[in-house]
Amino acid sequence: MTERFVGPNERRATMENLNAKARDVLGGLFFRWRDEKKYEDWADYETAIRGAVCAAVPEGAEVVKVSKRPFGATLAVPRHPYLLRIRVTPKGTQVEETSLILT
Repeated sequence: MTERFVGPNERRATMENLNAKARDVLGGLFFRWRDEKKYEDWADYETAIRGAVCAAVPEGAEVVKVSKRPFGATLAVPRHPYLLRIRVTPKGTQVEETSLILT
């Protein structure tokens, strides 16, 4: 028996929770990277981004991509039919559903 995908209300709650829990850490990392990228190693930022995102989502979520531009991460959350992307800009953070996951 396969697990069913969660409904839109639960998906929206996960997205809001991710934004609320991760935005301060990711915002700080974004502005620091913007100022210090000539001197600091991107791998350290990637590790910090993965940690912040994983701490803000349900257990079993997997970060599938971390990027500099746009600054943020894309992740797969169990029972969600879409990948989620969190992006940081000087104006704030944004969480959105992206690619449909076919299973």
